[in-house]
Amino acid sequence: MSCSEYARLEPAKVAKIEQLEDELGVILLAHEKQTPVASL
Repeated sequence: MSCSEYARLEPAKVAKIEQLEDELGVILLAHEKQTPVASL
């Protein structure tokens, strides 16, 4: 499946989806994960 724009989801719903992904071992939703920034 291909999408041309980002979905607009509440942070709580994204967190629930991430939890389910971890429990099931699958990717349910393609979403951007923030990359940690090292302090210089």
